[in-house]
Amino acid sequence: MTGIWQEMQSMLTQWSLSPDVKQKRYSSSRWRTKQVAVEEAISKIPHGSTLFTSNGHAYPQQLMEGLVKPDAGLVDIRIVQVINAMPVSYLKEFHNRFRVNTFFVDPFTRKYVNTGYGDYTPLTASDLSRLICEEKLRIDIAFIKVTPPDKNGMCSLGVAVDFAKDVVNHARLVIAEVSEAMPWTYGDSLISANQIDHWVVSEKPLLEFKCPFGNEIDDVMQQIGQHIAAEIEDGSTLRMGPHFIDHVVANFLADKKRLKLHAELFSMVAQRLMEVGAMDRAVVAHCLGDRELYDFVDRNPRVRVYPMSHIVNIENIRKHRRMVTIASAREIDLTGQACTDSKGHEFTGGFSGTWEFVQGSHLSEEGKSFIALPSLRNKGKESNIVASLSPGAGVTVNRANIHYVATEYGVAELYGRPIRERCLGLIEITHPRFRDTLLRQAKALHYVNPQQPGSSFRSRYPAEWETQWTLKSGKSVFVRPVKAIDEDSVRAFFHSLSDRSIYMRYFRPMRSLPQQLLQGSVDIDYSQNMTLVVLDTSQKRQEIIAMGQWVLDSQDGIPELAFQVSDAWQGQGLGKYLLQRLIQIAQVYQFEEMKAEVLADNLAMLAVLEESGYPTRYHNEFEIVTLHLAISSQEA
Repeated sequence: MTGIWQEMQSMLTQWSLSPDVKQKRYSSSRWRTKQVAVEEAISKIPHGSTLFTSNGHAYPQQLMEGLVKPDAGLVDIRIVQVINAMPVSYLKEFHNRFRVNTFFVDPFTRKYVNTGYGDYTPLTASDLSRLICEEKLRIDIAFIKVTPPDKNGMCSLGVAVDFAKDVVNHARLVIAEVSEAMPWTYGDSLISANQIDHWVVSEKPLLEFKCPFGNEIDDVMQQIGQHIAAEIEDGSTLRMGPHFIDHVVANFLADKKRLKLHAELFSMVAQRLMEVGAMDRAVVAHCLGDRELYDFVDRNPRVRVYPMSHIVNIENIRKHRRMVTIASAREIDLTGQACTDSKGHEFTGGFSGTWEFVQGSHLSEEGKSFIALPSLRNKGKESNIVASLSPGAGVTVNRANIHYVATEYGVAELYGRPIRERCLGLIEITHPRFRDTLLRQAKALHYVNPQQPGSSFRSRYPAEWETQWTLKSGKSVFVRPVKAIDEDSVRAFFHSLSDRSIYMRYFRPMRSLPQQLLQGSVDIDYSQNMTLVVLDTSQKRQEIIAMGQWVLDSQDGIPELAFQVSDAWQGQGLGKYLLQRLIQIAQVYQFEEMKAEVLADNLAMLAVLEESGYPTRYHNEFEIVTLHLAISSQEA
């Protein structure tokens, strides 16, 4: 392995150098002449310069402290930055001398940006890289933090390659803090010592990020994490970071195998998954953590650090099979527009690489993306799923690109669905207290049919009845309670049936399902009625191949059974399975009896009911047989 990595290192060294830099030979004596004191380094900066400072925990503390000292006397300095990892007093105290333009509104810059003492530029990560490389964003001075040069005169940008490498290649003057504490990282993290004009010795340790979440996770976040983790398969490539939702999801991934990370950040979340053997390798732009994490990534070939332009390149993202993007949002409207970077008119974050990763995940084979958020905010007074976004809220993920939305109440798949189904799916995972209100608003906005019952939103979706089942042929199918969004799928199932099958089920010829009957069969109150659908999951588009239901008769209080199997799937035991499953659910609801009305010549259905194993009594009238099953009997 040593020889391979030496060869790779040599290749990366060549890739890292521009043609004019490669012509210069590294000289240790020349390198030493570039060493200056902080004050001298600052004196090299002209008034009116635009200065880029390294990102996150590679923040060059000494250089920045020297920059803002009153005796430095600099004025009209424009500071370009992405994420700060420590307080920045110059934003307000020295706003007459410095103006900050940030591309991410972090906790240290939030109050200044939102009171007019700093600028926020909303840009995707790929667009920021492009602006730097095309020099449309002028950068006069670059402040970076690097390792000491090796014998070949190469320095590693360590934990923060992200935008720094591109900036070094385009800045007019590069000043570095050289830190013995900076990890040496593999990937594309190297720059030549010849590219550094001046450097100072870093006398401070790297900034550290301690996990703020602790070991306690409330029930809401735990449920969201479980919902998302259940959708992640072995061999998936993840986009996740240090955020709360990533921390929670990771708690449920320890048993996964062959996971990979392709993301902007490597954090303690990914470190933990690597240490337990769930994750094999990571390709990132920045490493964020404590000293333990820095020691973990130091010369670790499993963690490779690249420029952000490589990480957020959609073509690079889409190459991963099962690319899974996890992102959080502040609120989402009923059409699928998600806001992540603002709270109304107040800016609270940034675009980062969310847009690119959502796009790349869609293009990836078996890829998917999740927008996660709790259903409530403001101490439970407001819903995070709303009819319309708050005034001033920006759209980070638009309605055309959103895929899955997860709350503690489940996961709604929105991608490729019409507005009507999006509304119904999102209302289903909204807090119950706000479901009726959202349905009324959706009707007022003409997003859904004005006759939509909304029965399913008044009771809890019984996820415990979801299961896989194996047919006689050995094929696996997925069985779950029906949902309000299944309307079109049930209609397609109806039209897949033969005329005879339709007649046997409805006792008359029918060319279509009336809208009221269709809505009533999918939008049900789970506390009183139950409908199960059987899905063929072997195809990308899951189709209903069978349905079974019982509906409570309001006159006698007895649930009435009915089920139907697509002609092509008959003979696989689905009828018997649906009957037993529906009886099992009815027993949990503490019903003692069930009934079914069957045409006398529907011999197959009669045989299934008669072989149920429960005492049965019959009543035959006008060629319709009514069967009563005593499901509480111990004889079964």
